[in-house]
Amino acid sequence: MPTCLKCGAQNNDGTTFCANASCGAYLGWQQAPPPEIEARPPGPKVAAQRQEARRIALSAVMRPGALAVTPGAAVGCEIAVRNSGTVVDQFTVAVVGPASAWATVTPSSLSLFPGAEGTVHVTLQPPRSSATPPGPMSLRITATSREDPTIRAVEEGLLTVSAFSEIAVAELVPQTSQGHRRTEHGLTIANNGNLPLKAELSASDPESQLEFELRPPALNIAPGDVAPARVRLRARKRMWMGSPQTHPFNVRVQPEGQPPIARVGAMRRTALLPSGIVPIVLGAIALLAVAVPLWIFASRTLGLNSTPTAATSPTAPAAHLSASASASASASASVSPSLSTAPTTAATPSLAAQFAGNWVNDDSSTPGITKLIITNQSDVLTVHGYGKCSPSDCDWHTRNTTYTGSPVVVLFDFGNGLTHQLTMSFPDSNAQLSVDDDSSSSGVHTYKFHRTSVIKVYPGVVNRIPQSP
Repeated sequence: MPTCLKCGAQNNDGTTFCANASCGAYLGWQQAPPPEIEARPPGPKVAAQRQEARRIALSAVMRPGALAVTPGAAVGCEIAVRNSGTVVDQFTVAVVGPASAWATVTPSSLSLFPGAEGTVHVTLQPPRSSATPPGPMSLRITATSREDPTIRAVEEGLLTVSAFSEIAVAELVPQTSQGHRRTEHGLTIANNGNLPLKAELSASDPESQLEFELRPPALNIAPGDVAPARVRLRARKRMWMGSPQTHPFNVRVQPEGQPPIARVGAMRRTALLPSGIVPIVLGAIALLAVAVPLWIFASRTLGLNSTPTAATSPTAPAAHLSASASASASASASVSPSLSTAPTTAATPSLAAQFAGNWVNDDSSTPGITKLIITNQSDVLTVHGYGKCSPSDCDWHTRNTTYTGSPVVVLFDFGNGLTHQLTMSFPDSNAQLSVDDDSSSSGVHTYKFHRTSVIKVYPGVVNRIPQSP
């Protein structure tokens, strides 16, 4: 009965592999010592023979030794493993290093007789992602013995990952903007490739009605990063009155070495003067055309009637002169108020007074102007503004402007290039005030205000730069 030299188990005659399930060693290379020798410890010569009989060794070869792959695609190679030892062994093949996350080994292990050779197939598929670095890298593949895990073969190859460019451009936000003369759009650009991205921005409109400001005009985006850009529009000419007009435009993103990408937007322009203001202005002009000549005629008529009263005959007696003088003085006193009152009566009901009052924004949660306190002294309007701040509103203090007709324009200049130009008008009636805020920091915003008898002004409000809505 042959004895397994690895585990010492007794096996039946003619058995090729050890019957011990945890061993399974090949018995063909083993010879059981003579019965008389088993009873005593083996000598040095026998121990050397046993050690030689259990020699464990292997070799591995990669074919081919250099690979190239594009992210998102796959490439493969073969690993030939040879059992150059003296015992049947099982060898596990694995990829180590940065490429191990992309590798698939089929099969993952080989069982080989001494002198036998087997082949495994290794597939490498790096993802098409900005996190996949381009360029050459070391590819290490190991084959490890199950009989002795300290014995392994290491085969090194070269894997070259290609670079790729991929850009994603979002739609304009908003797609269509609205304002009198200035609006703004946002644009987001993402670099989904594994190389740094350089791109230039440009804009144009087919009607040549708009001017553009791109911030920034050029972008440098690292792999996997996202960069925002702003597109500011300004109409070349003001539109004082008329129906709204829509102007389409294109924003062009030109990546370096790639075809351009275009995004389409539109600007909807509204007139500065409400449509209902034209009949009012024409009516006021017609009224003035009639009232002014009548006033001139009345002034001249009263002046002529007062002349005989003040004059006295030079031949009249002194008493008569005194009486005439008294009568003339009385007549002059009665006529003078009429002459001085006529122009005053025409100027007193100034149209600037229609803007006076306490105005509160209809939107209580507005991020912009919260309230306006307007007073007038004849045609001079004093506007006290308040902007949204936390915990209390910002006090913009007061600005004066002269009323020359509707709409009324007043400028709040806070320095350092920060301005708010308010254009105030009554779209329907004097009960609602429309205010267009042309901000140097955030573009044009339109607010609606209503009158209130009492307006709250907290004593803790201080002079602060207004926040952009």
